[in-house]
Amino acid sequence: MKIFLIFFSLSVYSIEFKVGDLILQSLDCYLCRAIESETNSNFSHIGMVINDNPVEVIEAYQSVRIVPLSEYLTKTKKNSEILILRSKEITNYDRLNIISHSKSLLGLKYDSKFLWNDEDIYCSELIYLLFDHILLPQPKLKYLDYSKNYKFWKKYFKGEVPEFELGISPEAYVDMNYFEAISSY
Repeated sequence: MKIFLIFFSLSVYSIEFKVGDLILQSLDCYLCRAIESETNSNFSHIGMVINDNPVEVIEAYQSVRIVPLSEYLTKTKKNSEILILRSKEITNYDRLNIISHSKSLLGLKYDSKFLWNDEDIYCSELIYLLFDHILLPQPKLKYLDYSKNYKFWKKYFKGEVPEFELGISPEAYVDMNYFEAISSY
């Protein structure tokens, strides 16, 4: 197992990351598996490279925060894929704007209700807001579907499943033509 971890670490760290790169991962929790199931995805979490030297990632996890790449990756579920996406259209000026705008979002609370119209933020919403600030084309918001694991969601939301609420998931970025996979592990 150590050989795999060393290879994995060396592979990820050999990438020349740029501000704005997206890192999608699967986290190891029941909630994360439910998210992946509902969105037909291998991914339950998404973060964005916010500093390329040293590589740091902004994420909405407990709160909106910036963490070193190594810390971000430690949450990845064992033997699961990590996908790195890069926008085909982002400019260096856009990258500076993302960095500037991200500072205003730091410290916001994590949105465990996945609601679009409140003050808290979940991971995909954070990415949307950072790209929306630079007017990069975005995935369309969709009505969140909780039907595959409805019993779980009913318990999770304490009886009030927010059906017919608009939102976004990490998977929405995978299929967009504006992004290309620069690496997958």
